[in-house]
Amino acid sequence: MIRILMEKNTFDNIDVNSIINEVVNMGFGDESDVIYYINSLKTLNENGGVVYRLVFSSSIDDIDKKNYGEHWSFDKDSLFRNTWENILESKDEDDKIFLLTAKIPKNFIDIESSIYAFKALPQEMEIVLVSNPSEVKIAEVKETSGD
Repeated sequence: MIRILMEKNTFDNIDVNSIINEVVNMGFGDESDVIYYINSLKTLNENGGVVYRLVFSSSIDDIDKKNYGEHWSFDKDSLFRNTWENILESKDEDDKIFLLTAKIPKNFIDIESSIYAFKALPQEMEIVLVSNPSEVKIAEVKETSGD
């Protein structure tokens, strides 16, 4: 049995085998995808790092600068590959799509919620930030066309 121990914002003992079974049974990935996610989540939580989020708005000035949201991805490629069509279907005709790039501090991930989100949609490589995303430091906001 594979177990990864986390000290803070904890799962104490993450049962990686159980997560692997759930993800594989849903047909969304394999063992290597789960290991990649868990190791990336652990590293990002221990060290902080860069995360990404797609938002839509009529202009860059209309993006809520006080609350960028809690759901992000550490994997920009999977963010575009797996959410782009949903974004296009959800946005209003006049909306533009923006890629937010942010730097988060260490111990800033809600690990339990992140694992839950991953098991629901593992292809998105989603993380959930702790309840005060106002501390997210935005490095860049740019309009994007999905590349």
